[in-house]
Amino acid sequence: MAIQIIRKPPTLKSPGERLKVSLLGDHALDAKVCMFLQVIALLSAKGFTHAGPADLYVPMIDPNRHPLTHFPDGTLIADHIVTIAHPYACAADEYDRKFPPEPPRSF
Repeated sequence: MAIQIIRKPPTLKSPGERLKVSLLGDHALDAKVCMFLQVIALLSAKGFTHAGPADLYVPMIDPNRHPLTHFPDGTLIADHIVTIAHPYACAADEYDRKFPPEPPRSF
């Protein structure tokens, strides 16, 4: 089975209340999404239906597996945090968005 839950070895630290999820290997971002969805499906099958705040650390690499340290605009990736508060976008946020006019039709 490609996906599994592994018990951590005992440590001297106090036990945490978080479940560590490891998405192993170098893959495209859409493949990582697929892997994460498989983890969610497994947890749902185990009876877990909700989750608290979660942190996901993603080392960015190029297609040749070389590490990326900067955004295309030249700023450091390490200087940024990506946050999202809601799983679904609000339709009202998109309602007043102005779209470019359609090109004229020739008859």
